[in-house]
Amino acid sequence: PTMRQLEALVLVYRLGSITKAAAELRVTQSAISLLIRQIEEKFQLKLFDRTTRTLHPTAACREAIPAAERILSGARGLAQHMRDLVEV
Repeated sequence: PTMRQLEALVLVYRLGSITKAAAELRVTQSAISLLIRQIEEKFQLKLFDRTTRTLHPTAACREAIPAAERILSGARGLAQHMRDLVEV
């Protein structure tokens, strides 16, 4: 998955809402839905059980979140390290 897909996944999981995740990333709800759907299609698994009013993470989602968070944290750390190198 791309970094953007992982960001969307983690935010939807943490916030429990596609709408809130979209606002956080400053994109449309449909953009967030597409990012989540792309991950689901790529790995052929369902990440969230959706109804018109609720969103519940599946077991697969709950298992994937720690790895996604580690990847995002590592990427942020690398970005900060690169910025620090520029300042030296």
